[in-house]
Amino acid sequence: MGRIEDQGEAEVSLAKHALLWVTYAHGYLTIDDLRSALARVSPKEGIDPYDRPTEAMILSCCCGLLVVDQTTKIVRLSHFTADEFIRTLPDTILKTPHALIARHCIAYLSSRRNSLEGSTIV
Repeated sequence: MGRIEDQGEAEVSLAKHALLWVTYAHGYLTIDDLRSALARVSPKEGIDPYDRPTEAMILSCCCGLLVVDQTTKIVRLSHFTADEFIRTLPDTILKTPHALIARHCIAYLSSRRNSLEGSTIV
């Protein structure tokens, strides 16, 4: 974590959010899932497809704590002890991981609802 903290503010935030999603998600995330989860979500605009961090950017910011299986594209922590360590961090971002994930999901679902209101699907 010291190497992560030595980076710039944007990289530290990206790394912490990536580690949060991989650690606290209730299932496996592919790299595309994680990239979407790390994108900014606006309740009106949804996920900006041009605002998703690249795989290389995510992995670089996480300083080796995340790896991507090249066959399945599933992202995981590099070692099981990293999970235990991350769950004990007294960091502000990681204090309420489920709340952060819930807010992101609600914003995403709200944007999907807004984009469907004019369609015949609703």
